[in-house]
Amino acid sequence: MDLIRVNEAHCRDCYKCLRSCPVKAIRMERAPFSQQLRARVDESRCVLDGRCIAECPQKAKSVRPAYPSVRSLIAVNDDVWVSLAPSFVAAFAHLRPGQVLAGLRKLGFAGIRETAVAAEWVAAAHRKIAEKSQGPVMTSSCPAIVNLIEMYIPEMLPNLAPIVSPMIAHARMLKKEAPCRKVVFIGPCLAKYDEITRPGLTQDVDQVISFVELETWWAEEGIDPSQLEDEYFDGPAPLEAVLFPLDGGLIKTAGLTPDMLSNRTLTVSGLDNCQDFLINLAASEPVPMLVEMMACPGGCINGPLMPADSDDAFARRMRILKYREERPNYRENCPAGENSLADDARAEHADYEFLQRTYENRQIISVEPTEEQIKEVLAMTGKYAPEDELNCGACGYNSCKEKAIAVLQGMADPEMCIPYMRTKAESMSNLVFFGTPNGVLVVGSDERILDMNSSAERIFGTSRNHLVGTLASQWIIDSSDLRRVFEDNEEIVRLEKELPELGLIVLVTVVSAKKENVALVIVEDITSQRQRETELQLVRGVTLERAQEVIDKQMAVAQKIAGLLGETTAETKVILTKLMRVMKEEGNTDGAVSGDWRRPTE
Repeated sequence: MDLIRVNEAHCRDCYKCLRSCPVKAIRMERAPFSQQLRARVDESRCVLDGRCIAECPQKAKSVRPAYPSVRSLIAVNDDVWVSLAPSFVAAFAHLRPGQVLAGLRKLGFAGIRETAVAAEWVAAAHRKIAEKSQGPVMTSSCPAIVNLIEMYIPEMLPNLAPIVSPMIAHARMLKKEAPCRKVVFIGPCLAKYDEITRPGLTQDVDQVISFVELETWWAEEGIDPSQLEDEYFDGPAPLEAVLFPLDGGLIKTAGLTPDMLSNRTLTVSGLDNCQDFLINLAASEPVPMLVEMMACPGGCINGPLMPADSDDAFARRMRILKYREERPNYRENCPAGENSLADDARAEHADYEFLQRTYENRQIISVEPTEEQIKEVLAMTGKYAPEDELNCGACGYNSCKEKAIAVLQGMADPEMCIPYMRTKAESMSNLVFFGTPNGVLVVGSDERILDMNSSAERIFGTSRNHLVGTLASQWIIDSSDLRRVFEDNEEIVRLEKELPELGLIVLVTVVSAKKENVALVIVEDITSQRQRETELQLVRGVTLERAQEVIDKQMAVAQKIAGLLGETTAETKVILTKLMRVMKEEGNTDGAVSGDWRRPTE
């Protein structure tokens, strides 16, 4: 049905829904990217008691909304009636019953009647069957109990009264008056959503919504029932049957005593208790005539889909009892104190065919793994012998073996074992804490050392026992620096300190762990690094000196060469100058001789 939806962003493998589920219908799956375990309700195994919705601390589970369909139904049909569960009185603590009815009329419903009208007939039918039966008769008004018996304890089906729930009986009554009428049930029960889809019951109730959905619908429509005048139910209303949502209410309505000391009747509420009772019934003596069973502890007033702001369980019960006393004030055209159904009328309606129903065996059959397979799964979480199995139930299963079977059936994951994961996490933490080459000191708010790793022992050259309990300021970090960390929430990152008494140079980083009220002092020994840096600096100095010497020598050689070149250049210039002068003089002499032999001008 995809009835229960899970907000994966809010679901954080806490396993609370699994711990609260009596039939373990929660499948744990890994998210595709984060690989975080997420819960998904396996509706093929779920009895729809709805406890997982109520118990989820992150409110990650919700019911697929049905009120939009009801709103559409009203838009196209002018004869849509409400069958209102009597627990509505306990659901809306801030409203008078008449204001709830007025709020429903504002939504467009043509008529409103209380489901408890039919509960009178259902109770009478149960009494009649129980009086004729040879064995114990189990009440069938709670659909979650019907699911439990059909799916998990089918051997008890012959003891389950073949009577429809008050919701179905009431819808059949309303449609008997007007065959084309549409009926919407409003109550606190998750299993009702599924009940109207069961074989033989599909033509009765057209839609189911919860009290939570009703509040949402009012808010969307801008309706504030607290500002409305009281209105009334249409037609007759019951008296005793308004107690139906309380444990023992059916037995009381049937005219029997719900006395806990009676061996003729028995009331069992809470799915765990009902399951235990049904499993162990064969060994019970004496056997009660009529057993009223309700999946919700204390009855329907504690249903999973009650509004979050409703009263506590005791206050809800008292509101129902008070409503029982004041009930005539909310009936129109009914004399005060007059019951809707007299004893003879109850007997008459108890024989009506529309109260009858059948059941089907829907037993969940799972393949049981071998002991060897179970041992292999147990070994995955470090359980090699019976004494390794803590059976703590933290994963949601009652025993380590039960969880191993669930793993093999695809319902659970090996890493759901919290003690194992804690041990694994501690091992990883220890690996980091003790395996790191840096010293780590855990310092308390009183500035004293609480713990340290082996690297710190090596760095400080002393044992853990000698340092633990002493002031950190004696060894590594000034008290003023620690106060900055604790009081101002600062971080000190890579503070270089010399420890001459130890011949060490270290880098200190101090990180605050506020939740634990401690500081982590991480000490990195950089003595060798600084020594290498010093040696490298010396090598650099020597190299620079030698380089300077070479440069100086080169400059000297260059200067000498330049001097020699200057001298030879000067001498060459002198010689060449003289040579040029001589050559010039020789040229002039040659010109004079030539003038003598030239022919004279005529």
